[in-house]
Amino acid sequence: MEVVGDRETNWKGYLNVDSFEDYCDEKLGISLKTGYSLISDYSKLLSEKPEYKSNKKLIPPPETKVRILGNKKLKALKKDSPDKCKEIKEMIFNPNYSRRETEAKLEEFHDNLIHDEKVIEEDIIEYDPLKEKVRQYWKGKEDVILGTIRENNQSKFSGLLNGLYDLGQKENSTRVESTEIKRIVITNTAKDSAYAEGVINRARKLNRKVEISHTGTGNNDTDILAFPSQLQGQENYWYMKETLYVRERKSSFIETFPSPGDIVENLNTALKLGFHCRSTCQYCYQQTSRGGTQEVFSNIKNVTDELKYERIVQTATLTVWSMISHLQKKIYVKIPRNLSETSNKFREKVVKSEISNDDSMMELLSKGSEGILSDCNVDFTKIELKKLLPNIPKFYKKNKKVPLWLWVSEYSDILAIEPIAKQMEFILSELLLKFPEVNFMVATKSVDECFLEHDGQDRIMLNMNLSPEEVINKYEPGTSPLDKRLDLVKRLQNKGGYILRLSFEPMIYFEGWEEAYKSLVETVSKSIDLASIPAIVLGSIRLRSGLKNRIIRNYPWTDLFADESVLVKATKEDKRGRYTEEIRIAQYQLMIDELKKHTKAEIILGAEYPEMWDWVGLDKDKFMSDKVYQYDQ
Repeated sequence: MEVVGDRETNWKGYLNVDSFEDYCDEKLGISLKTGYSLISDYSKLLSEKPEYKSNKKLIPPPETKVRILGNKKLKALKKDSPDKCKEIKEMIFNPNYSRRETEAKLEEFHDNLIHDEKVIEEDIIEYDPLKEKVRQYWKGKEDVILGTIRENNQSKFSGLLNGLYDLGQKENSTRVESTEIKRIVITNTAKDSAYAEGVINRARKLNRKVEISHTGTGNNDTDILAFPSQLQGQENYWYMKETLYVRERKSSFIETFPSPGDIVENLNTALKLGFHCRSTCQYCYQQTSRGGTQEVFSNIKNVTDELKYERIVQTATLTVWSMISHLQKKIYVKIPRNLSETSNKFREKVVKSEISNDDSMMELLSKGSEGILSDCNVDFTKIELKKLLPNIPKFYKKNKKVPLWLWVSEYSDILAIEPIAKQMEFILSELLLKFPEVNFMVATKSVDECFLEHDGQDRIMLNMNLSPEEVINKYEPGTSPLDKRLDLVKRLQNKGGYILRLSFEPMIYFEGWEEAYKSLVETVSKSIDLASIPAIVLGSIRLRSGLKNRIIRNYPWTDLFADESVLVKATKEDKRGRYTEEIRIAQYQLMIDELKKHTKAEIILGAEYPEMWDWVGLDKDKFMSDKVYQYDQ
């Protein structure tokens, strides 16, 4: 390439091809990617041993051994153990050592480098001799296997592996455990934080071979969160599940959730402590989110700067809801359109201006009412607004009685990575004590002991999600088994100090679902004190735009969509694909009937049509009556 250059005429004249890509394809029978890889390896070779260029009698090591020169682990050795690095390089150029032996020695040196016995507590690392034997047998064979498969057949080989995986699922009914965190990526904004250091230490205790890497910043001092360039589609998704990014959060930790779709839902205020989790629920809507990385925030303690004002922000938001309801003479069963954006603007202004008392907030609402209501696309006349303004103190006082709950599980099952991230521990040990007016809700399919070590003060609601064991095994791999979920609920019932709620969602439709869910209710009633549970949520699968295709891409073996007739496409109003109304009514009615045999708990539908509440005999107006002060109350 140095001789030919990059001009098309040169390639044509020297080698009778139009480009380097054509040269790789027609002359060498390799891909362009492989060609550039060879060039990169050649550069590495000459950087270490320039004599190979001038002395033609020297025989270079195989390309697979040369590739080790670019290994990140070798670079780490060069920095922290130069002698060991030199030894590995000598093995690369010594024909008496195979590539496998060289890589094994590199692995050994690197493990000794990063796993200081003072940090790693060996007794907490689970060791399975059979699994270790399997790992050791296949270790280092990846290149050999792929090297025997022509490039144009590698996609077929990948499909074969997926098929074998699916077969194993169906024939043996084995659970596929969640991917463990294999790598921690510390961004430039988090590199010096004590939190990042804690994440690294805890991750190493759980997985002594976890990789630690650092990334830089891009434009406007933003963190670079890119995946490796060679990964595509499904590969990015599974890489994300194994990778935890630690970065500094630049925007607000708290947001008012917009409650999308034609649904019944009270005000939902989300506390964003992270995104994604390591569980692999096939139906998770986060698969279509723009932020494609699993991440936690090094400046998590900054949330206290916002929490001190959230009581006022919620009351103001509900007061605007009351104003809209009275202007329109209408009861809203979910947050009015555009109010979530207005609420987030409130929050930003309140925190920035440090508005900390109710009188100042009511003055802000009165003076800015016309602009606030216009932002919410509310139609009103100036006469109507003039009549309404004197009622703002009344609305504000009524809404101040509504408890402040922060939802910490909207974007992540935080308990899935609690052993590493310690987000729930932060809530229990610090936030709960500092902010007595704030309550926290956590929904989960995971089990962690942190609740047993603290007093929830009846201000922590644990919303435990329950599904039949066959649903957990098939569609929720990596989450805790049913018996462990119920065991945690039972232990917390005995301990006290926590509000416990059960959630059966999403209910999945499959052959034999009726008996499966009946059996589930029976199991629950025998495992915990179901009569003391105050509320139970029922919900169905919900498919936002693009989610179905993303599920099929990430889980090609899924049978969630095997029967297209049971699904209806999203409507313009609802924006969510769902099971047919007939199926949902049948599922909800079955659960309501079975649950009523054991409990008088309030039964709630999660993110469902207003009409669906009526069809299954549930009172949506009663549910909303104490959530916000509205017209005709």
